Amino acid sequence: MDKNGRFKRSGFLFGVLLVLIFLFSHFDIAFAQWEDAEISRLTENEFRNHLRSLTIGRDDKLFLVYRQNTTHVVGGPYKILLIIKESGQQWSEPEEVGDTSCHLGQGCDYVVSIDPQTEVMHLLYFGTDKIYYSNSQKHNWEKDLVDSGYKHCTRIAFDSLGNVHLAWAKLYTFAGLNYFKIYYATNASGEWVKQAISPDICTYWS
Repeated sequence: MDKNGRFKRSGFLFGVLLVLIFLFSHFDIAFAQWEDAEISRLTENEFRNHLRSLTIGRDDKLFLVYRQNTTHVVGGPYKILLIIKESGQQWSEPEEVGDTSCHLGQGCDYVVSIDPQTEVMHLLYFGTDKIYYSNSQKHNWEKDLVDSGYKHCTRIAFDSLGNVHLAWAKLYTFAGLNYFKIYYATNASGEWVKQAISPDICTYWS
């Protein structure tokens, strides 16, 4: 066999080797299937449920949070419920979380998030004039007042050290026009430090 023949054969074998390496390195992905985790009925009552968050924690632990209405009245009482699924296990029974006194038909809503690194649950309660913060490590979900004034688009995030970062828009009306200003706060120092991070922005939000 001449040099060209040997070179072509070597190139072919090398190409086959690369394909095999690629296939084996992606074997789990190629043959992975969706795990059957359907939850056909979150609670055994006729009231509406609203999914709020799904978080994957350590060792693929799943945290699913939802809101369960306890009446047909719009804006009436509801509960915040958590169910957990360990890898390879069944979903846990629903556990009520948060301060129920905040959402007993008082026009209060919330943002819920779980830090996937620490698996601590964080809640922001906000209504027409105040925003409160709490987490699952606080006794009876004790709340901290973060800010006052009408809120919109509240967000929560975490850094690599587990510090909490908040952002929200404060809305107000002046001379017949709607305005909002974006605020940011963090508790990295042990206390909430708040600052405005945008100018007054005119909008036609209602």
